[in-house]
Amino acid sequence: MKKSNNEAPHTNESVVGFVTQFRHWRSGKIIKAEDYGLKAFPIGRKK
Repeated sequence: MKKSNNEAPHTNESVVGFVTQFRHWRSGKIIKAEDYGLKAFPIGRKK
């Protein structure tokens, strides 16, 4: 099912928490939210 462009990528029900940085699963690089103009990344729950 494709989401429409005006639909938020994360809803309150799907967000479990937030992190300021994380290690990318494939490259192993540390990804920082501030590098993308964010305070934190939302961490979601798989459906």
